[in-house]
Amino acid sequence: MKKDKGKGPWTADEDELLKQWINQHGSQKWSLCAETIKGRSGKQCRERWFNNLNPDVKRGSWSPEEDDTIFKGYLQNGSSWSVIAKQLQGRTENSKTVQLNHYFKKENMQEKNNKKNILKIISYTDY
Repeated sequence: MKKDKGKGPWTADEDELLKQWINQHGSQKWSLCAETIKGRSGKQCRERWFNNLNPDVKRGSWSPEEDDTIFKGYLQNGSSWSVIAKQLQGRTENSKTVQLNHYFKKENMQEKNNKKNILKIISYTDY
């Protein structure tokens, strides 16, 4: 049975090849990059670089300033996450999406709780 190379986890050697390629050619022309890293597609190379290896990408917990950017963006633009995401620099698109979805989910829960509390107040004053 032939093993389908490139479908599993990236190896340290593949990561090193990708870093070397980026240092020599920059972060574009991913199909050419894939020719260097046999068994990986251009899309896989691009995603590996931007989501895991790029040293310019912030990782870890979100700062209060970043959360504040989400809050201010939400007040100005509603739940238009594509507009808000453009204001968040240094994070991957995936990271932005996860954080924004988390924020909007939290906002929706608070809004539902506020509506429930209002309904409770109204029902108590009816008597």
